[in-house]
Amino acid sequence: MENGLLFKIEGMLSQLQSEDIKIFESCALPSSLDSKISDMVGLFVDLSAPEKEDIRANIKSHQAGILLTFARRMAELAVRENSKERIFEGLIAIGLHNSKYGDFRDEAVALSLLNNSALKIGSNPIELFESAANTFVNSAGDTFKAFLKRRPENQKIDVMGYREIYKSDGFAYERLPLGG
Repeated sequence: MENGLLFKIEGMLSQLQSEDIKIFESCALPSSLDSKISDMVGLFVDLSAPEKEDIRANIKSHQAGILLTFARRMAELAVRENSKERIFEGLIAIGLHNSKYGDFRDEAVALSLLNNSALKIGSNPIELFESAANTFVNSAGDTFKAFLKRRPENQKIDVMGYREIYKSDGFAYERLPLGG
């Protein structure tokens, strides 16, 4: 690889192990893994379009799962920190997830949480989603645009099976109990 930035991102991705997903889903927010992925996402946006495609094409299934978990975590952290940057980071992670392993239903849940968080902190979700869409030159950008085209009631977190809660460590999203 001629580009040191590309090499660095590939190295960061290679450190994401399949066993990290279960730990990551339940660890404190923010965690050291959140910081590492946040750094990686920040570097990713500076790549050229072909380099971005190279990264996306080489994402493994377990890495995609970790990126999707990261996106959901950033929705919570965005509210705790009143940070639209965290929302943008979550969106970029979803764009990366959208590689070979994208399931729009899973992505729609994360997009709903990020959208809700943007509204909650007074940011414009349309601007954030469009900015993230412009980072990609492929179907990942289309994912954000498709979510924005949904009727507002179909973007809500309760439709996706979630609700807002406050825990001892701050704001969080919680799955609604099945059937209720």
